[in-house]
Amino acid sequence: MLKTVQLYGGAVSTVVPDGFLDVSLLREVPDTQEVYVNSRTAAEVAQCTDGLGEDESILVDLLQRVDADSDEEALRVHVGEIAELNGSRGQWRLLQREVLEMEQQDQHQHHAQAAIVVEQVPLRGSGRSGAETVVSCIGLIRLEDVATDVVISINVTLQGTIEDGDGDDEAVPPRVAAAFTILKQIISNFKVHDKSLFA
Repeated sequence: MLKTVQLYGGAVSTVVPDGFLDVSLLREVPDTQEVYVNSRTAAEVAQCTDGLGEDESILVDLLQRVDADSDEEALRVHVGEIAELNGSRGQWRLLQREVLEMEQQDQHQHHAQAAIVVEQVPLRGSGRSGAETVVSCIGLIRLEDVATDVVISINVTLQGTIEDGDGDDEAVPPRVAAAFTILKQIISNFKVHDKSLFA
């Protein structure tokens, strides 16, 4: 089940899965970011049918629009910046990418896309070596009229590696496929109610 949430003081709305907690209730979050974490117990996970586990997180970032020749290039710029923050040192690739239709708002057609990104991120902690596979479902909504890129990501930690399936859905682990489906629902339900947020 998905629930409607108000972001940025009600200036934006979208949906998130039931059982996800607004992190700003626990700690300070930057003004340009919204963060939700999966707070489900193991028993609640067993009762849910959306395919998620116990440790996913959802981030919504309002970023300055990047100068790019195409929406796909803009997505790659944002993914590269996320990967750099994660410490993957360029060790990332797009497993899948989809262009999404969005409902027109205020005579403006916003462009959106969603992708599954696979990274090899160094293990953190003293005495730890090697890397773990981090899979992010990353969406990009380009709000041209307010010169803003909205980057939405759902992070899923997996054990082992993930193979490139060349568009074959069978290569995508079930939890990742579930997160990708939810990401697309978050994007399709993303609505701007107050553009003064971007002033």
